[in-house]
Parts: sequence; C-alpha cells; structure tokens
Amino acid sequence: MRPILIIGSGPHSEMCAAVIASTGEWEIVGHVVPDSGGTVPAGMVVAGHDSDLTALRTRIPAAFVAIGDGAVRQRLLDLVTGLGFETPGITAPSAVLAEGVVAGDGAIICPAAVLNTAAVVGRGVIVNTAAVVEHHVHLGDCAHVAPNATLCGSVTVGALALVGAGSVVLPDVTVGDGAIVAAGSAAARDVAPGTISGLPKKGAS
Repeated sequence: MRPILIIGSGPHSEMCAAVIASTGEWEIVGHVVPDSGGTVPAGMVVAGHDSDLTALRTRIPAAFVAIGDGAVRQRLLDLVTGLGFETPGITAPSAVLAEGVVAGDGAIICPAAVLNTAAVVGRGVIVNTAAVVEHHVHLGDCAHVAPNATLCGSVTVGALALVGAGSVVLPDVTVGDGAIVAAGSAAARDVAPGTISGLPKKGAS
C-alpha cells in the first residue's frame, strides 16, 4: 500500500478516510489539520498542519482533500497539487461504475453509489452514499451529489454546485455553477448559477 495524507479533520474527513481505507490501496499516514486549530476527534492521528505540507511532501507522495465545503476543497486541492502531491480519485469497492467511468483527480465515489454509461466525474467531486448518476451526466469540478440523490440521463452539474440529499434532477437539466438543488426536491428545469432550486416560496405553508 502507498502512503497518503488526509487533508481535513472534521466528520467528512473521517468518512473519506474510511472509504480510502476500504480500497486496500492506501496507507493513511494521518490527517492534516488547519493551522487555526479546532477540535480533533479522539483517536485521529494528526500528521501535521497546513503549514507543514511542504515538509510532508518530501516523504509522502499523495494527499486527499477531505473537506465538505466545495470552495475550500477547491482551494486546498489547488494547493496540494501545486506542491506536487498526487491527488488520486477514490472509489469505494461497493460503488457500481459503468466501464470507462472513473473518479477525477481528488474526487470520491462513496459506498453504494451508481454511475452509468459515459458519466463524467470532474476534479474534487463528491458522489455521496447511494447516489445515482445516470448515463451521460457531467459533474463539474468540486460539485457534490449528496446521499440518495438521483441525476437522470444527460444532466449537467456545474462546478461547486450541490445536489441535495434525496433530490431528483430530471433528464437534460443543467444545474449551474454554484447552484443548489434543495434536499428532497425535484429539479425539472435548469437551475441558474448561484441560485437555489426546490425551496418553497416565502410564506407558503
């Protein structure tokens, strides 16, 4: 197994570490925590802080940015790539991927997720637990498809967009950069960049 750092120390990083460990391909050296500190879960091995990344790179070849916030994930992914770390895409053994579908650099495909023919997974994407990504779907960089969300055929999800837990995006819909599809909702029309789709109108019961 090859050594790898986990960048992040919150609950999302614990989940990512569990998925990475389940592949049997990587030895997790430890977590890199923010210089600003914060709570570190009991039992978590701390390999260093963000300011130690240059030194850590001299002995550890790979890093995985395990940060839930898309903008922060993108920034740190750019940082570790610039320092020369390998940033592998990670796929849980129980995920089901059509032939030719792969996780982009720094992306994670979580347990029980399904990705069908010609799906494209960008850099730093999260395809969370039991999400369904149908044929010819394109996921932009650092997008997040939350647990049990379903993306129907030929959907496009922009960079840094979030498709909420249990939501459905209907065929051929485009979710713009930075847009949000609210949890449990259905997106039947394109969602403009930076907007939120599927929330009730103010004052609605």
